[in-house]
Amino acid sequence: MNVSPETLDLGAFTVGALHRADRRNAPGPLVEALLSRSDVPQARTAAADAVRTRLLLPLANRLAAEGADDPIGRTEVLISCSIGASALRTSTSFERLSAMKPEEIGAILVAAAQAHTEPAQRVPGSAAMEALGVRLTSSEKSRDQC
Repeated sequence: MNVSPETLDLGAFTVGALHRADRRNAPGPLVEALLSRSDVPQARTAAADAVRTRLLLPLANRLAAEGADDPIGRTEVLISCSIGASALRTSTSFERLSAMKPEEIGAILVAAAQAHTEPAQRVPGSAAMEALGVRLTSSEKSRDQC
């Protein structure tokens, strides 16, 4: 299979997808199929297979080569973030996200993708919550945060 360099760069992939979504004022057909609750589950399955083949596996292979722990899981989270950003950005449900340039969003995802090289010393989600001014109790810190 021929893999484009953009596919191996989640930031560039996200930027391109967001620019395309901006032009059509809606997420792309692949994102819409993935998020669809239609009576045609085959469309969702085909979309998931396309994402797995075109994006997930090449990116997971790159992260594995860079030494990431659980490259498939990390890639699924990153792709989910990219898809969510695309869907929510065009919905204007989140004003700041809708106002951000695609390049800003892509840079955030690139930073998240590179986080596998840094040792995990904090409870997942605690830095983001603290940045919002939310103090986590010890019981909240011990729960999985999503």
